[in-house]
Amino acid sequence: RIEETMALGDGGNDIPIVERAGIGVAMGNANDSLKAIADYVTDPVDENGVYHALKHWVF
Repeated sequence: RIEETMALGDGGNDIPIVERAGIGVAMGNANDSLKAIADYVTDPVDENGVYHALKHWVF
């Protein structure tokens, strides 16, 4: 079920999945439109953003 997932993205094409996921995460280097709809904004991908997002949500 989509509400039991986490989606991470960095571009406008990621907005639909980040909106629908239970937890929507924008990378720190994402565009502003994605950051605006995300549940959480993490560090940029090249600064271990995925790791920090997972750590934040205690996975």
